[in-house]
Amino acid sequence: MVNTVGSEPSLLEPQALARAEMDLAEKFIFEACTSQVAAVSLGAAHIMRAGGKRLRPLVLILVAKACGYEGSQSSARLGAAVELIHTATLVHDDVVDEADTRRGQYAVNTFFGNEASVLMGDYLVCRALRLIAEEPDLDLMREICDVIVSMCEAEVLQIAYRGDLENTFENYLTVIRNKTACLFSFTAMAGAHVAGAPSATCEAMRTFGLNVGIAFQIIDDVLDLLGEQNLLGKPTGSDLLEGKFTYPILHALREAPPGRREELRGLLSRTDQLSQEDLRSVVEMVREAGGFRAALDRAQEYTDRCLTALSEAPPGPALDALRRVVSYVVERQI
Repeated sequence: MVNTVGSEPSLLEPQALARAEMDLAEKFIFEACTSQVAAVSLGAAHIMRAGGKRLRPLVLILVAKACGYEGSQSSARLGAAVELIHTATLVHDDVVDEADTRRGQYAVNTFFGNEASVLMGDYLVCRALRLIAEEPDLDLMREICDVIVSMCEAEVLQIAYRGDLENTFENYLTVIRNKTACLFSFTAMAGAHVAGAPSATCEAMRTFGLNVGIAFQIIDDVLDLLGEQNLLGKPTGSDLLEGKFTYPILHALREAPPGRREELRGLLSRTDQLSQEDLRSVVEMVREAGGFRAALDRAQEYTDRCLTALSEAPPGPALDALRRVVSYVVERQI
Protein backbone atom coordinates (compact mmCIF):
# COMPACT_ATOMS: atom_id res chain seq x y z
CA MET A 1 0.00 0.00 0.00
CA VAL A 2 1.28 3.49 -0.81
CA ASN A 3 2.78 5.36 2.11
CA THR A 4 1.01 8.68 2.66
CA VAL A 5 2.69 9.61 5.93
CA GLY A 6 6.10 9.04 7.47
CA SER A 7 9.39 8.41 5.78
CA GLU A 8 9.83 7.15 2.25
CA PRO A 9 10.95 3.53 1.86
CA SER A 10 14.69 3.30 1.36
CA LEU A 11 16.81 1.67 -1.33
CA LEU A 12 19.92 1.90 0.84
CA GLU A 13 20.14 -1.79 1.70
CA PRO A 14 19.61 -3.07 -1.88
CA GLN A 15 22.09 -0.47 -3.15
CA ALA A 16 24.65 -1.49 -0.53
CA LEU A 17 24.40 -5.14 -1.57
CA ALA A 18 25.02 -4.17 -5.20
CA ARG A 19 27.51 -1.35 -4.54
CA ALA A 20 30.53 -2.76 -6.40
CA GLU A 21 28.52 -3.57 -9.52
CA MET A 22 26.61 -0.27 -9.36
CA ASP A 23 29.89 1.65 -9.18
CA LEU A 24 31.14 -0.25 -12.21
CA ALA A 25 27.88 0.48 -14.06
CA GLU A 26 28.39 4.17 -13.27
CA LYS A 27 31.87 3.93 -14.79
CA PHE A 28 30.41 2.42 -17.98
CA ILE A 29 27.81 5.23 -18.07
CA PHE A 30 30.51 7.90 -17.70
CA GLU A 31 32.57 6.36 -20.49
CA ALA A 32 29.49 6.18 -22.73
CA CYS A 33 28.87 9.89 -22.22
CA THR A 34 32.38 10.86 -23.31
CA SER A 35 32.70 12.12 -26.86
CA GLN A 36 35.33 13.84 -28.98
CA VAL A 37 32.65 16.43 -29.69
CA ALA A 38 32.66 18.67 -26.62
CA ALA A 39 29.00 19.70 -26.95
CA VAL A 40 27.92 16.05 -26.96
CA SER A 41 29.95 15.28 -23.83
CA LEU A 42 28.57 18.40 -22.14
CA GLY A 43 24.97 17.54 -23.02
CA ALA A 44 25.29 13.89 -22.04
CA ALA A 45 26.96 14.84 -18.77
CA HIS A 46 24.14 17.29 -18.01
CA ILE A 47 21.56 14.56 -18.65
CA MET A 48 23.24 11.87 -16.57
CA ARG A 49 24.33 14.22 -13.77
CA ALA A 50 20.67 14.56 -12.78
CA GLY A 51 21.08 11.03 -11.48
CA GLY A 52 17.83 9.39 -10.54
CA LYS A 53 17.65 6.23 -8.47
CA ARG A 54 19.35 4.02 -11.12
CA LEU A 55 16.50 1.62 -10.41
CA ARG A 56 16.86 -0.41 -13.60
CA PRO A 57 20.58 -1.23 -13.21
CA LEU A 58 19.89 -2.05 -9.57
CA VAL A 59 17.16 -4.53 -10.53
CA LEU A 60 19.33 -6.16 -13.21
CA ILE A 61 22.31 -6.54 -10.89
CA LEU A 62 20.22 -7.91 -8.01
CA VAL A 63 18.43 -10.40 -10.26
CA ALA A 64 21.81 -11.60 -11.55
CA LYS A 65 23.04 -12.00 -7.98
CA ALA A 66 19.85 -13.79 -6.93
CA CYS A 67 20.30 -16.22 -9.82
CA GLY A 68 23.88 -17.03 -8.84
CA TYR A 69 25.98 -14.68 -11.00
CA GLU A 70 29.33 -14.17 -9.30
CA GLY A 71 30.93 -11.78 -11.77
CA SER A 72 30.42 -8.04 -12.25
CA GLN A 73 31.29 -7.04 -15.83
CA SER A 74 28.21 -8.31 -17.66
CA SER A 75 25.63 -7.24 -15.10
CA ALA A 76 27.22 -3.80 -14.71
CA ARG A 77 27.58 -3.35 -18.48
CA LEU A 78 23.97 -4.32 -19.14
CA GLY A 79 22.80 -2.24 -16.20
CA ALA A 80 24.54 0.80 -17.68
CA ALA A 81 22.95 0.07 -21.06
CA VAL A 82 19.37 -0.04 -19.77
CA GLU A 83 19.94 3.16 -17.79
CA LEU A 84 21.22 4.91 -20.93
CA ILE A 85 18.19 3.75 -22.90
CA HIS A 86 15.83 4.85 -20.14
CA THR A 87 17.50 8.26 -19.94
CA ALA A 88 17.36 8.67 -23.72
CA THR A 89 13.58 8.15 -23.61
CA LEU A 90 13.31 10.90 -20.98
CA VAL A 91 15.26 13.27 -23.23
CA HIS A 92 12.98 12.49 -26.16
CA ASP A 93 9.89 12.82 -23.93
CA ASP A 94 11.01 16.29 -22.83
CA VAL A 95 11.38 17.36 -26.45
CA VAL A 96 7.93 16.00 -27.37
CA ASP A 97 6.32 17.53 -24.27
CA GLU A 98 8.31 20.78 -24.48
CA ALA A 99 9.24 20.28 -20.82
CA ASP A 100 11.38 22.77 -18.91
CA THR A 101 12.56 20.55 -16.04
CA ARG A 102 13.58 16.96 -15.46
CA ARG A 103 14.75 15.37 -12.19
CA GLY A 104 14.77 18.74 -10.48
CA GLN A 105 16.98 20.56 -12.98
CA TYR A 106 16.54 22.22 -16.36
CA ALA A 107 15.73 19.72 -19.11
CA VAL A 108 18.50 19.30 -21.67
CA ASN A 109 16.37 20.83 -24.45
CA THR A 110 16.21 24.06 -22.44
CA PHE A 111 19.97 24.50 -22.89
CA PHE A 112 20.67 22.79 -26.20
CA GLY A 113 17.42 23.12 -28.15
CA ASN A 114 15.22 20.38 -29.55
CA GLU A 115 17.38 19.41 -32.52
CA ALA A 116 20.53 18.75 -30.50
CA SER A 117 18.54 17.10 -27.70
CA VAL A 118 16.95 14.57 -30.06
CA LEU A 119 20.40 13.70 -31.37
CA MET A 120 21.75 13.38 -27.83
CA GLY A 121 18.97 10.95 -27.02
CA ASP A 122 19.86 8.98 -30.15
CA TYR A 123 23.52 9.09 -29.12
CA LEU A 124 22.71 7.55 -25.72
CA VAL A 125 20.68 4.76 -27.35
CA CYS A 126 23.54 3.92 -29.72
CA ARG A 127 26.04 3.91 -26.87
CA ALA A 128 23.74 1.56 -24.97
CA LEU A 129 23.50 -0.80 -27.93
CA ARG A 130 27.27 -0.79 -28.23
CA LEU A 131 27.54 -1.92 -24.62
CA ILE A 132 25.03 -4.73 -25.18
CA ALA A 133 26.96 -5.78 -28.29
CA GLU A 134 29.88 -6.61 -26.00
CA GLU A 135 27.89 -9.57 -24.69
CA PRO A 136 28.46 -12.83 -26.58
CA ASP A 137 24.76 -13.73 -26.87
CA LEU A 138 23.07 -11.88 -29.75
CA ASP A 139 19.65 -12.78 -28.36
CA LEU A 140 20.01 -9.87 -25.93
CA MET A 141 20.63 -7.48 -28.82
CA ARG A 142 17.59 -8.77 -30.70
CA GLU A 143 15.44 -8.44 -27.59
CA ILE A 144 16.50 -4.91 -26.73
CA CYS A 145 15.85 -3.80 -30.30
CA ASP A 146 12.32 -5.20 -30.01
CA VAL A 147 11.91 -3.35 -26.71
CA ILE A 148 12.98 -0.03 -28.25
CA VAL A 149 10.52 -0.55 -31.11
CA SER A 150 7.73 -1.16 -28.57
CA MET A 151 8.70 1.97 -26.63
CA CYS A 152 8.59 4.11 -29.77
CA GLU A 153 5.20 2.69 -30.77
CA ALA A 154 3.84 3.34 -27.28
CA GLU A 155 4.99 6.96 -27.38
CA VAL A 156 3.16 7.45 -30.67
CA LEU A 157 0.03 5.84 -29.17
CA GLN A 158 0.24 8.10 -26.13
CA ILE A 159 0.39 11.15 -28.39
CA ALA A 160 -2.62 9.84 -30.35
CA TYR A 161 -4.63 9.45 -27.11
CA ARG A 162 -3.83 12.91 -25.75
CA GLY A 163 -6.94 14.76 -24.68
CA ASP A 164 -9.19 11.83 -25.60
CA LEU A 165 -12.04 11.82 -23.08
CA GLU A 166 -13.15 8.42 -24.40
CA ASN A 167 -9.78 6.77 -23.84
CA THR A 168 -9.96 3.32 -22.22
CA PHE A 169 -8.13 1.50 -19.47
CA GLU A 170 -7.04 -1.02 -22.11
CA ASN A 171 -5.35 1.71 -24.17
CA TYR A 172 -3.73 3.16 -21.07
CA LEU A 173 -2.35 -0.21 -19.99
CA THR A 174 -1.08 -0.92 -23.50
CA VAL A 175 0.88 2.35 -23.44
CA ILE A 176 2.46 1.84 -20.02
CA ARG A 177 3.18 -1.84 -20.70
CA ASN A 178 5.08 -0.98 -23.89
CA LYS A 179 6.55 2.36 -22.88
CA THR A 180 7.71 1.63 -19.32
CA ALA A 181 7.19 -1.98 -18.30
CA CYS A 182 8.82 -3.68 -21.29
CA LEU A 183 12.21 -2.16 -20.42
CA PHE A 184 11.84 -3.34 -16.82
CA SER A 185 10.91 -6.76 -18.22
CA PHE A 186 14.04 -6.92 -20.37
CA THR A 187 16.12 -5.67 -17.45
CA ALA A 188 15.05 -8.44 -15.08
CA MET A 189 15.28 -11.15 -17.75
CA ALA A 190 18.78 -10.00 -18.72
CA GLY A 191 19.94 -10.29 -15.12
CA ALA A 192 18.83 -13.91 -15.01
CA HIS A 193 20.25 -14.54 -18.48
CA VAL A 194 23.81 -13.44 -17.64
CA ALA A 195 23.65 -15.67 -14.58
CA GLY A 196 22.97 -18.66 -16.81
CA ALA A 197 19.63 -19.29 -15.11
CA PRO A 198 17.26 -21.92 -16.56
CA SER A 199 14.78 -20.65 -19.15
CA ALA A 200 11.89 -21.02 -16.68
CA THR A 201 13.67 -18.72 -14.23
CA CYS A 202 14.50 -16.22 -16.99
CA GLU A 203 10.83 -16.11 -17.98
CA ALA A 204 9.75 -15.73 -14.35
CA MET A 205 12.12 -12.76 -13.99
CA ARG A 206 10.74 -11.32 -17.24
CA THR A 207 7.26 -11.55 -15.70
CA PHE A 208 8.55 -9.98 -12.50
CA GLY A 209 10.03 -7.05 -14.43
CA LEU A 210 6.88 -6.52 -16.49
CA ASN A 211 4.65 -6.36 -13.44
CA VAL A 212 6.98 -4.19 -11.39
CA GLY A 213 7.15 -1.81 -14.38
CA ILE A 214 3.37 -1.55 -14.63
CA ALA A 215 3.04 -1.00 -10.87
CA PHE A 216 5.82 1.60 -11.03
CA GLN A 217 4.06 3.59 -13.75
CA ILE A 218 0.64 3.50 -12.09
CA ILE A 219 2.18 4.83 -8.88
CA ASP A 220 4.04 7.48 -10.91
CA ASP A 221 0.73 8.56 -12.39
CA VAL A 222 -0.77 8.94 -8.92
CA LEU A 223 2.28 10.90 -7.80
CA ASP A 224 1.97 13.20 -10.82
CA LEU A 225 -1.29 14.46 -9.37
CA LEU A 226 -0.59 14.22 -5.63
CA GLY A 227 3.19 14.48 -5.26
CA GLU A 228 5.31 17.52 -4.51
CA GLN A 229 7.35 19.11 -7.29
CA ASN A 230 10.61 18.91 -5.31
CA LEU A 231 10.14 15.14 -4.95
CA LEU A 232 8.94 14.52 -8.50
CA GLY A 233 11.64 16.56 -10.21
CA LYS A 234 8.98 18.04 -12.50
CA PRO A 235 5.88 20.22 -12.00
CA THR A 236 2.94 18.55 -10.26
CA GLY A 237 0.18 17.66 -12.71
CA SER A 238 2.47 17.94 -15.73
CA ASP A 239 1.04 14.81 -17.39
CA LEU A 240 -2.51 16.08 -16.98
CA LEU A 241 -1.60 19.50 -18.37
CA GLU A 242 -0.21 17.70 -21.43
CA GLY A 243 -3.53 15.92 -21.97
CA LYS A 244 -2.36 12.52 -20.70
CA PHE A 245 -5.30 10.89 -18.92
CA THR A 246 -3.90 8.29 -16.56
CA TYR A 247 -5.53 5.62 -14.40
CA PRO A 248 -6.98 7.92 -11.67
CA ILE A 249 -8.42 10.29 -14.28
CA LEU A 250 -9.91 7.49 -16.38
CA HIS A 251 -11.54 5.99 -13.28
CA ALA A 252 -13.09 9.34 -12.32
CA LEU A 253 -14.41 9.89 -15.84
CA ARG A 254 -16.38 6.66 -15.49
CA GLU A 255 -17.32 6.61 -11.81
CA ALA A 256 -17.98 10.23 -10.80
CA PRO A 257 -21.66 11.22 -10.30
CA PRO A 258 -23.17 12.61 -13.54
CA GLY A 259 -22.98 16.27 -12.53
CA ARG A 260 -19.41 16.08 -11.31
CA ARG A 261 -18.47 13.95 -14.32
CA GLU A 262 -19.63 16.66 -16.71
CA GLU A 263 -17.76 19.28 -14.70
CA LEU A 264 -14.65 17.12 -14.86
CA ARG A 265 -15.04 16.56 -18.59
CA GLY A 266 -15.35 20.31 -19.08
CA LEU A 267 -12.05 20.93 -17.31
CA LEU A 268 -10.29 18.07 -19.09
CA SER A 269 -11.41 19.34 -22.49
CA ARG A 270 -9.05 22.31 -22.06
CA THR A 271 -6.06 20.86 -20.19
CA ASP A 272 -3.61 23.25 -21.84
CA GLN A 273 -5.49 26.18 -20.28
CA LEU A 274 -5.95 24.89 -16.72
CA SER A 275 -5.01 27.19 -13.86
CA GLN A 276 -3.58 25.89 -10.59
CA GLU A 277 -7.04 26.30 -9.07
CA ASP A 278 -8.52 24.22 -11.90
CA LEU A 279 -5.86 21.57 -11.31
CA ARG A 280 -6.77 21.42 -7.62
CA SER A 281 -10.43 21.02 -8.60
CA VAL A 282 -9.59 18.10 -10.90
CA VAL A 283 -7.57 16.42 -8.14
CA GLU A 284 -10.45 16.81 -5.69
CA MET A 285 -12.98 15.38 -8.15
CA VAL A 286 -10.71 12.43 -8.84
CA ARG A 287 -10.36 11.87 -5.10
CA GLU A 288 -14.12 12.03 -4.56
CA ALA A 289 -14.67 9.47 -7.33
CA GLY A 290 -12.18 7.05 -5.77
CA GLY A 291 -9.70 7.39 -8.62
CA PHE A 292 -6.58 7.37 -6.47
CA ARG A 293 -7.73 4.44 -4.37
CA ALA A 294 -8.64 2.45 -7.50
CA ALA A 295 -5.22 3.16 -9.02
CA LEU A 296 -3.39 2.11 -5.85
CA ASP A 297 -5.45 -1.06 -5.62
CA ARG A 298 -4.62 -1.89 -9.23
CA ALA A 299 -0.92 -1.25 -8.59
CA GLN A 300 -1.13 -3.63 -5.64
CA GLU A 301 -2.48 -6.36 -7.95
CA TYR A 302 0.62 -6.05 -10.14
CA THR A 303 2.81 -5.97 -7.04
CA ASP A 304 1.37 -9.29 -5.91
CA ARG A 305 2.22 -10.75 -9.33
CA CYS A 306 5.78 -9.42 -8.93
CA LEU A 307 6.23 -11.23 -5.65
CA THR A 308 4.78 -14.45 -7.05
CA ALA A 309 7.26 -14.35 -9.96
CA LEU A 310 10.15 -13.67 -7.56
CA SER A 311 9.43 -16.91 -5.76
CA GLU A 312 11.06 -18.68 -8.73
CA ALA A 313 14.48 -17.26 -7.75
CA PRO A 314 16.65 -18.96 -5.12
CA PRO A 315 16.27 -17.54 -1.59
CA GLY A 316 19.05 -15.34 -0.26
CA PRO A 317 20.10 -11.72 0.41
CA ALA A 318 19.68 -10.64 -3.23
CA LEU A 319 16.13 -11.96 -3.36
CA ASP A 320 15.33 -10.15 -0.11
CA ALA A 321 16.81 -6.98 -1.63
CA LEU A 322 14.58 -7.35 -4.69
CA ARG A 323 11.55 -7.56 -2.42
CA ARG A 324 12.67 -4.30 -0.81
CA VAL A 325 12.92 -2.73 -4.27
CA VAL A 326 9.32 -3.77 -4.95
CA SER A 327 8.29 -2.18 -1.63
CA TYR A 328 10.05 1.01 -2.67
CA VAL A 329 8.25 1.07 -6.02
CA VAL A 330 4.77 0.84 -4.49
CA GLU A 331 5.31 2.73 -1.23
CA ARG A 332 6.99 5.88 -2.48
CA GLN A 333 5.71 8.76 -0.41
CA ILE A 334 2.87 10.90 -1.68
